Amino acid sequence: MPIFVKLGENGVVEQLIRGASLSEDELGALEVIPFNPKINPWAVPADTIMLGQGVDKENVHLGYRTTTGFLKLRPMLTGQSVTGNTLALPACPAGTVIEVQDLSGGEILHSLTANADGFTDTITFEDTGQYSVEIDPPAPWLDMTLTVEV
Repeated sequence: MPIFVKLGENGVVEQLIRGASLSEDELGALEVIPFNPKINPWAVPADTIMLGQGVDKENVHLGYRTTTGFLKLRPMLTGQSVTGNTLALPACPAGTVIEVQDLSGGEILHSLTANADGFTDTITFEDTGQYSVEIDPPAPWLDMTLTVEV
């Protein structure tokens, strides 16, 4: 049975679909997209691509379609660290939105947007408690939520 992924905004994978699970409405709105020129084309929705054999279906939800049409894992931010009451943010691409929230009161303490690729900063927490730091980079990067306890 063929397996497909439904693509959302910016080619990011939204859903894994097994061929037999397409609804009547989806089947009625299919567009033929050639899968392999040596075989008959498969009929799939326009915002969907078929997965080849051997694709890691466990992590396909972390994928996105590249400009060349291949499915690739979305990049992850790395390099964050906590020392005492200070969080060093990972290097972020331009346009990343970072929001710091006090978990005990739900108050948003700080919000900023990365203005250049490789943006990094440190956040110092003055009071003891638990904080959530949401890092929302532009596609295709994966979002990240850090919990910091001081």
